[in-house]
Amino acid sequence: MQEVPEADLWGFDPSEREPEPTVEVPPPGPALEVASTPVEPQAPPAAPRPIPGPGVWTVRLSPRRAQARDRKVEARRQELKPLIEEIVRQVHEQRRAVSDRGPARQAVRAAAEAVPPADLAVAAGQLDDLLQAGQHERATALVLRVTEAFPGEASAELACRAGEACRAVKQDDLAVLDLTTAVLAAPPFEQACWQLAGMALENKDPQLAPIWLEFVARLLRVRGADEDAVVVYRQLVNLCPRRQDVREILSSASLTGSLPD
Repeated sequence: MQEVPEADLWGFDPSEREPEPTVEVPPPGPALEVASTPVEPQAPPAAPRPIPGPGVWTVRLSPRRAQARDRKVEARRQELKPLIEEIVRQVHEQRRAVSDRGPARQAVRAAAEAVPPADLAVAAGQLDDLLQAGQHERATALVLRVTEAFPGEASAELACRAGEACRAVKQDDLAVLDLTTAVLAAPPFEQACWQLAGMALENKDPQLAPIWLEFVARLLRVRGADEDAVVVYRQLVNLCPRRQDVREILSSASLTGSLPD
């Protein structure tokens, strides 16, 4: 049998391929200097103005509605002074209740005999040292003396810090003394009011919890924080379901979106 030469792949014989033409590359010559003409940069095309979508349009109040809003804000500001007076009366009542018992009484006596620190910075350092050492009674005596010598928000913050620390270790009488001191140092000092409300809720105090919740809600309302005030009013009505006045406030807020005046 005669052998048939094996065919290359796809019938292509590499030996029959024509040689590729060679191209001679000239040696590199001197570099050409091309004079470049400066081209002024062109400004990018202006971006198209976006088309406002739903909720993007800015709505301005009419002069009439703006005046009504301003009157509402001013009327609420007028409520702040009598509200602070109510809070201060409540604070004095709570201070009298705790000042004559236990560690709170010792703190009051120690504060009367203590020498006030040179300034608030020194007092802050001393307070931190006492709290870290767990000497909450001495810390309370310190803030009592400091707020008497340096009334204002700075000393109120120190008293509130001591109150929170006493509250954390269940020294409730000392905490009440510290927090009420903070309120009196810079009335109404809302941070301390919040702490007093929280204490009353934790202790399930049927008398103090509604009082402080309502104080907090009214403070929020005066500041115009209606949504936050509604949350507190709901806590109040859950605690006191027979408070028809609070139910009416919440009903009006659900219809109008703001608290009534």
